[in-house]
Amino acid sequence: MRSFVESSTKEGYEWRIAYDYKRYYEWRKPAKWVLRVYKHNNDNLVVKLIEGIYKVETNVIPVAELLPAGIWFVKVGGELGIYHARLIFTRRAPVVFAPAKPLPYFRPIAAYEVMEALDNYFTL
Repeated sequence: MRSFVESSTKEGYEWRIAYDYKRYYEWRKPAKWVLRVYKHNNDNLVVKLIEGIYKVETNVIPVAELLPAGIWFVKVGGELGIYHARLIFTRRAPVVFAPAKPLPYFRPIAAYEVMEALDNYFTL
């Protein structure tokens, strides 16, 4: 996730070019990540817990995914969120992401930073 967030603002690199497939668009940073954005944009049935955090009520349909991390991005109420453990975190969610094991020079990444990086690739 860190490589994706930090390299997404750099113009003119090969990962800024999308490949158009039948069901999705794909951006690739070799040996780091693949962003796959599906051509369908379905909302998911959710219950709002607090501002920016929703509980999923049904099966989730991703709008995009970041591989190989397996991070799903889903649509909820017309905005994008990060899906994890039956919860969806939108850019207003008061959460940060960090690795389970400490890594040197790592800093937590806020949900809004991930959403801003996605804005460089597509909008709903």
